[in-house]
Amino acid sequence: MQTPEMYYGIDCPTNTTDAFSQRKGMLSAGMVWKMGKNFNFTVPETRELFVDSGGFQVVSSWGLEYPYTTKELFNWAESINADLLACPDFACEPELHSSSVEKRIELTIEHHAEAMALYEDGDYSFQLVPVLQGYYADQYQYCINRFKKEGFVRDYMAIGTVCKRDSPDAIHKVMETIESGLPNTDFHMFGMTLNAWKDTRMWGRFKSADTAAWNWGGQTQAHKVELLTEYAAKVDAIRDKIGGQTKLC
Repeated sequence: MQTPEMYYGIDCPTNTTDAFSQRKGMLSAGMVWKMGKNFNFTVPETRELFVDSGGFQVVSSWGLEYPYTTKELFNWAESINADLLACPDFACEPELHSSSVEKRIELTIEHHAEAMALYEDGDYSFQLVPVLQGYYADQYQYCINRFKKEGFVRDYMAIGTVCKRDSPDAIHKVMETIESGLPNTDFHMFGMTLNAWKDTRMWGRFKSADTAAWNWGGQTQAHKVELLTEYAAKVDAIRDKIGGQTKLC
């Protein structure tokens, strides 16, 4: 059984540099851009850096229009030595925008096509990670079918719109559909809560996840470092339990 890794969301207003140096970090391009309409940001040193394209912000704040080009995103990711970069996608939480989930999936496919063409023509050092989108299981199935048709399937892919979904049952149902359609793929779960980590049905079913929940309530840099350390200890405790299993429970 694979033991999942956690990428901790890098806090934009207050860099907790020392606390991140031995951990994997997730940095949202959308959050950085919202700070100053540019990518000027001092990135703390991390063991590995995963850049999220900003698919949540483009839906919730920018009316389904990325304020930066895919090439600008790629160049920035390369300049900060990102190890992984998520393809530009569109979050599918219904409450974020009046558009349909199907429209957002199609926009995700359109932007993935542009990103993959740019990646193949360039010489980038980061790994490009496709992002499956949907809300209900049948919508993820539709996305899988479209990805297969377009040739977007890779060995390691992300699953969007599981952020803050506190129902392990809902995530379990989505995963059943995705695993059936993509049986030989490792998955990254964007923003999956610890409730889902703790659910034994999820053990062994994803390679990595990320969270920004560690910094809720932090007022000072010192306090944020303390919160990150405490949250990481909770994650490590669950990872130890997962690593001690030999089969799904």
